[in-house]
Amino acid sequence: LFYIRWLARRINNSANPVVIFWHRESIEFLWPYLKSHVKILDIVHNNSNNISPDPSYLVNDWVPRLQQRVLVSAGLMDWILPLYASAQFESSFQNRIQIIKHRVKFPLSFPTKTETGLLHVLFNGRDSEAKRFNLVLDIAEHFADNKAIHFTFVGPDPKDYPQRIFPNCTWMGSISDHGIIDELYQNMHVLLMTSSVEGFPLTIAESMAYGCIPLVTPVGEIKNMLSHEKNALFTDKEKCVQETVLILNSLSTNPEQMRVLSKNAYLYAKENFDSNRFNREWQSLIQSLG
Repeated sequence: LFYIRWLARRINNSANPVVIFWHRESIEFLWPYLKSHVKILDIVHNNSNNISPDPSYLVNDWVPRLQQRVLVSAGLMDWILPLYASAQFESSFQNRIQIIKHRVKFPLSFPTKTETGLLHVLFNGRDSEAKRFNLVLDIAEHFADNKAIHFTFVGPDPKDYPQRIFPNCTWMGSISDHGIIDELYQNMHVLLMTSSVEGFPLTIAESMAYGCIPLVTPVGEIKNMLSHEKNALFTDKEKCVQETVLILNSLSTNPEQMRVLSKNAYLYAKENFDSNRFNREWQSLIQSLG
């Protein structure tokens, strides 16, 4: 409590203070101590922390206090605006919503993938209900005896799955060093996601910058942002295990398709997640607050 109050005093006593947060959990402890002159912005990337839309997670009750909301994709409006209407917020609050897409790091040169006959597949995410990591393991198990396809898992702990350790899988646990993550993206061919619910994950944008092909369920903003068989590959949410198995078998024997999809993924990321564009838009937003 001492630290929270000290931090709040530092913010409150600053010249033209601005606080930016990423959903309720990151600011709830501080919120009661911030004075009315502190400008507050939140960043929205999803509609909940689980499989059900959650108005509380979207801090709908705090909307009148927010100077600005930044959505990472346009489709998030489909979640936000009905909440505003339900709460009967005045229309001017909608003018405080702005869309600024992700910014990601790019390699120094075009990320050409090494072709050794081994297809590298990456899962990078939390082991949560919505991510459905158990389905990723079902897919990996199907290829347990296939020496042409290898899976790497970042996030989940292998100790949680003692009966599901397969020879074609590398478990790396949680990684905080982004340099290691970048190296993984460089060496991976496919980013695999079997989620039942998503916004537009930063992981997809990051991996595409390194030429990884998103092999994903088209949920949330994914279906609006990406294009099946152009810069990504989609699988049906209910049939993703069977369909992913078929797609991985096809990719592992079709290097030309891999090259085309990889390049398209990189070009899409370059167009949509460039740092210069991101910096300009955020700089303009912060300056607009005076």
